[in-house]
Amino acid sequence: MKNKLFIFLAILSVLGNIILGYVIVRKKSMSNSLKTELSHRYNRHKIYDLFPTDSNSIVFLGDSQTEFFDLSEFFKNEHIINRGIASDRTDQILNRINQITDGSPRKIFIQIGVNDLCISREKNINSETSIENCFDNIKLILQQIHKKSPSTELYFQNTFPYKYVIDEIKKLNQLTAFYCKEKNIIYIDLFSSFCSNDWLKPEYDCGDGLHLNGKGYLQWKKMIEKYVNE
Repeated sequence: MKNKLFIFLAILSVLGNIILGYVIVRKKSMSNSLKTELSHRYNRHKIYDLFPTDSNSIVFLGDSQTEFFDLSEFFKNEHIINRGIASDRTDQILNRINQITDGSPRKIFIQIGVNDLCISREKNINSETSIENCFDNIKLILQQIHKKSPSTELYFQNTFPYKYVIDEIKKLNQLTAFYCKEKNIIYIDLFSSFCSNDWLKPEYDCGDGLHLNGKGYLQWKKMIEKYVNE
């Protein structure tokens, strides 16, 4: 009996150490990931500060989808400026909006929202609250741009499909479509062209179900080219 108890306690101890080790490694990994994200965002800010917008600028503002969009290659237009930052959320766009509007750019193309929804899901925040918070921030972004740079032409591009938060994305896109129509903001429906059965279409998927490959960016370019060039 004593031997069985000893073996049981030994197994329990080993399992405890394994779990503790996993938690420590997980926390360290998350900490390193956060440091990398903050470092990247800081570096992007510093680089963007070196190249301010002006009245001829056509600015693309958003998260990783925008940052990874090689706009200079696709459009061959010296006035196009990429101001995407990977992992950016709507509140972070709001925090750096002055960097965009100070030069009163000619056009701004916005694509943002998925990171808000994903982080809320990870934190077990109610989906309706998550959508509402994201939508409120998007409205603030559009309002702030109009207030600070009233001559700027605004183009809002809705959120790309991502299966992990697809229901939230659909609802958010409905809200932004209605709002843009109400405020006479040009609304570009990326979602419908890139979605198939609630997934990002395989021919446009880089492999993670969210980010675009070359064909995906080419399709995006085709969808917005007339707005960029007009």
